[in-house]
Amino acid sequence: MLLLYAYSVGTISSRKIERACYEDLADVVNRYRSELVRTHGHELLPSHHHALNCIRRCRNQHSSVMLLECGDYHHTVTLPDSCGHRSCHYCQHHESEQRLQRQRAKLLPVQYYPITFTVPSELRHLFGRHQPMAYDLLLNIAWQTIASFAGRDPRLNG
Repeated sequence: MLLLYAYSVGTISSRKIERACYEDLADVVNRYRSELVRTHGHELLPSHHHALNCIRRCRNQHSSVMLLECGDYHHTVTLPDSCGHRSCHYCQHHESEQRLQRQRAKLLPVQYYPITFTVPSELRHLFGRHQPMAYDLLLNIAWQTIASFAGRDPRLNG
């Protein structure tokens, strides 16, 4: 997101974006956060700021450390703590892969079709400020709509 943002506002060249792809995400957050906040701060929720703070401090000089010792105490290693935030690529990649594998295992051997429900432009600001409630409502209404259509389709025993 931040790399695309930096590209869209024209602050860095595409070659610099290429190099940034190989940088640590925390470095990217540190480099572009002030500009992101200056330009889009009014759109960022507290949860966005929290995610950026977690990513910035994850497994680097800003984080606390843990001391690992082998069983006989002959060797110790100090490692920086991870943040554990769900948006952090360091902390959640493995868990995300496991969740995806569990979800794939639940898929039926049928053809799936995507259905899209969009938020009208007039309501986007409201959705942005009240995401949990608004998207919960949207998903409930979407499910009711799908169930209503399916209930009228004779091929679906409706």
